Formats: sequence, C-alpha cells, structure tokens
Amino acid sequence: MSFVDEPDVFAVMEGLLKKVLKDTRNIDIPTPFVHITFDESMERFGNDKPDLRFGLELATITEEAKKVDFMVFQNAINEGGVVKGFNAKGASSKYSRKEIDRLTEGVKKLKAKGLAWFKMENGDFTGGISKFINEESKANLI
Repeated sequence: MSFVDEPDVFAVMEGLLKKVLKDTRNIDIPTPFVHITFDESMERFGNDKPDLRFGLELATITEEAKKVDFMVFQNAINEGGVVKGFNAKGASSKYSRKEIDRLTEGVKKLKAKGLAWFKMENGDFTGGISKFINEESKANLI
C-alpha cells in the first residue's frame, strides 16, 4: 500500500478479519469496528484496552462530589484531582459487605487508597459512604 493513512489500514484489516472469520468459521462480524482514541478510552474506561461488552463506563462526578461532605473527595478535588464512579446496575444484591471489602483490598493493590461505595436499594442509598450524600446529590447521582 502506498500513500495510505490510518483509516485505509483499518479498512483493509477489518475487511480481512471479516472475510477470514466468515470463510473459516461462518461468523459474520459487523464493520467498521468501533474506534475510540486513547484519551477517550482512558476517560470513559480508565483503561487503554476496554471491554465494551459490560457497559461499566466511568462517569466524572467531581461537580457532585464537591457538594458531598466526604473529606476524601474534598481533599482529592482540592489537590486538582477528579472523582469518578460507575454504575454497576443490578449488582447491589450480588455484593455483600465481605465481597466489597475483598474488592477494596484489590484496588489497594492497584495503588488506590480505597474504594468509596454505596448501594441503591429500594430507592435509597445504603452502606459505605451513603451517610455523606445529601438528598440533592442523591437525586443528581441517580
């Protein structure tokens, strides 16, 4: 190939992969593939190789966190940091306190200081940092 740019290479490789899968496994895959930039991947997923199947995108909630009386958030924001979170829809009943403690230890191994969490059960926030979240912030986070 001569005088090509990135979209040209993507188109050829996607077409090749589509054909190989169809010819060898009779699998049809849609093209073009989803393309996101490194910066978008890091912003939305906190990872440069995201798994898009699960919908666990990060949401920047710094503005809402400013209204919460939780010093960990306030200190992070005052030091120029951001507060992000994700919604694990339908998972509140699947994670006991013991399981959340295990996840907290896991994130500490990844150099995080901890895991700030709360559950929404029966329309109200429970557990973790829920006591720090005022009614206005609850509505906005929902």
